[in-house]
Amino acid sequence: GTMAFAGCQMEELCLPRNLKTVGVEAFTGCAELKYLDMDKNCAVTLGDMSFKLCTALEAVHLSANIKLGEGVFAGCSNLEEVLFEGSGKQWLSLRSGIDEGVALECRGGGFGSGKCGDNLTWELDGSGLLTISGTGAMYDYQDTLDATKEGKNSPWTVAADGTYLFWYVYEIKINYGVTHIGDTAFKYCLFV
Repeated sequence: GTMAFAGCQMEELCLPRNLKTVGVEAFTGCAELKYLDMDKNCAVTLGDMSFKLCTALEAVHLSANIKLGEGVFAGCSNLEEVLFEGSGKQWLSLRSGIDEGVALECRGGGFGSGKCGDNLTWELDGSGLLTISGTGAMYDYQDTLDATKEGKNSPWTVAADGTYLFWYVYEIKINYGVTHIGDTAFKYCLFV
């Protein structure tokens, strides 16, 4: 229920498989909570601000079947790591509200892939590894974060739907055979 455990002094929490809903602000202000875990098959909905201001929270393990309300982890200033059982594409659809720069691993697959040169491809996997493969020159890109403008952004910077993918690039691997790195290709990859 709403604020059911607000302010409690627990350090760890594991949500069971059969739990369906965590209420609005249910665990708000649990300042000692460090770890949130759940069964990988849990299909729970975390209500709005359900873990708001859990300032000691360091790591979260979320099932692929989760649904998130607004601001679920707002004010969780020590959150460093999120392990998500779903894919990167699923993660983007959740609009998690988790701050950029929090290490994210998506065990169920990556964020996307495609062409980045006549004979080059890119893939952003679920752990944040961006791999450029093939032979030849990479396309040149424009210095813009607006997906609606004419021209091309690097596809790992802004997705076609306007989602900023660069927040999820933690490492870049350029395979042997790449002869040219495109203009502004990795400009916004801030966490590499």
